[in-house]
Amino acid sequence: MKKRISKKVLGEIYSAGNDRTNIDFFHIYSEKALFDFDTIRTMSLYVDSKKKQKMFFFDGNYNLKKNNFLTSNVNLDDWGSRIKIIKMKVPYFGEGFACVHTFDFFNNSVDWFDSTFVNTFMDFKDYGKSINIYDKRICFSFFNPIEYLDFFEVKDFFKSKNKANIEKFNIFIKERFEKIKNQWKNDQSIFSLKIPNGKYKIYSMMCNYDFKDSVLQKDITVGDFIKIS
Repeated sequence: MKKRISKKVLGEIYSAGNDRTNIDFFHIYSEKALFDFDTIRTMSLYVDSKKKQKMFFFDGNYNLKKNNFLTSNVNLDDWGSRIKIIKMKVPYFGEGFACVHTFDFFNNSVDWFDSTFVNTFMDFKDYGKSINIYDKRICFSFFNPIEYLDFFEVKDFFKSKNKANIEKFNIFIKERFEKIKNQWKNDQSIFSLKIPNGKYKIYSMMCNYDFKDSVLQKDITVGDFIKIS
């Protein structure tokens, strides 16, 4: 018999989309990765290579050897404007953090995400995703890297790695971080948590049932689960 799920809502992140569209990017990363020259340089070069191939949709793994930054291209019409970050312990599966879609622009409740739903109407699917945390902080964020990190083109300071260019990058990323953090006047776009260093698997939480007159349908993804233990 499956037991009651232990859950605690820790916070949420918000997006209203970009450039008059309901498109944005959801990121999971080790906190210091955003401030790491090599990581952001590799991401910039990856996006530039896709642009040269005229592939403007990218999957967001960036071919990072450190595996410390993951990105998902998001249609907010499907996901809703908020993601709830929930600490969750599933007795038969494990403990970790659930990133749950609200599926709405106005109602941010996820009351449907209860023990009955998790036990009976949801499956954890392993699609090979994972994240490496090396600074004891995991971050969840909404922002457009093309816009906020200037991935339109490769910045001059990324063309060679030296002390002067690293200093230029540090100034650039601190300024861009403030813009990312303050995208929305009254809502958070970044949320971080303290966790032990390590490699953590990320599971897709999939609905396995068609609910009548509901957005919750079979095979729809309701969020991600980062399994800590």
